[in-house]
Amino acid sequence: MCEGGEAAVKLGAAREGSGARLLIMSEVATGNGSNRPSRKGGVLTEAPSISDVTLAEYNRWVVERENKQVAEERRADMERERQVRAKMDEEWRQRGLARFRANKDQVSISKASVETLQKSNLAQGAKVKDEKQQWSQQRKVENDQFLEKSQQHVRDLGSDLRTKVAEEKKNMTERNRQLFNDVKAELKAYQDIREDRNSQFIATQKQRRDEIRDMCKTAVRDAKDDKGFAADKKKTGDATRAQVKIWRDQKQAAHEAHQQSTVKHKEGIAASKAAAKSARNNLEQKRRQEALEIRNYKTKLASENADLSKEQEKLNRVKHNEIRDGRFVPAEMAKAVKDDTTFTDAIRYANERHQS
Repeated sequence: MCEGGEAAVKLGAAREGSGARLLIMSEVATGNGSNRPSRKGGVLTEAPSISDVTLAEYNRWVVERENKQVAEERRADMERERQVRAKMDEEWRQRGLARFRANKDQVSISKASVETLQKSNLAQGAKVKDEKQQWSQQRKVENDQFLEKSQQHVRDLGSDLRTKVAEEKKNMTERNRQLFNDVKAELKAYQDIREDRNSQFIATQKQRRDEIRDMCKTAVRDAKDDKGFAADKKKTGDATRAQVKIWRDQKQAAHEAHQQSTVKHKEGIAASKAAAKSARNNLEQKRRQEALEIRNYKTKLASENADLSKEQEKLNRVKHNEIRDGRFVPAEMAKAVKDDTTFTDAIRYANERHQS
């Protein structure tokens, strides 16, 4: 990477040098002095120092020579890079070969370890299997001994065991019956308590009903009295209905006022639209007049620019003729181009010298 960077720097420097030479050649070609052609009697004659090699050909020769030099340096850099890369590839191959050999040895060691572990596991499995079989046989023997001992107890006890079992079952039945009777008595007591509470609730509800009926009879009597509760409610209702009638009248008046305001607003909008239309027509007429004036001005300006363009074309033609007259390089520079046998146009110059 460093060598490639140095080559790029060299190429840039070479191009800067070529640019400087090209700049000098341009100054020589376009400057004043004996390198410029002269006119005698109105006829263009070539100055003694002007050759048949153009400035473009000389610049191309300079660039080609610099490019060849840079190419040689780049080829040398690439050769050095190739050697370094080949050395790095060889080192990488050697390291890979060493890793391969180490991995191969490790695989052999791992394989041997696995085989040893498998043999150990097989031996351990056979041992566990034998122990399991021994435990199964021992458990069978113990179970047989227990069954034999149980049968012997049955034979020894005989009918006494059956009598004890029957008595125990009878006692358990009596205990369960007593427990059932106790639970049944407790549930009956709960039922009696619930019925008493329900009776008390019904009596309370009946009493409240009678009180409400008495209160309703009192309200009816008050309704017939002018100073009672019903009379007060009737007065309140009449006042409320009167206020509602006033509110409805106010609402109707507000609605009519809103309609009148809406009509006035619509009339104002129509007048505004008419004024806006008139203003828009006046603005369009004014803009058409301004556009006509601008078109006339552009036509006049285009005519003046055309005259200026013709005058500038004449000046450019004169300047172009002067530059064309100075496009050749001096003879000493042309000699260096013709003597360079590696130049692209060297064959053409050789043929011209042979013909001459």
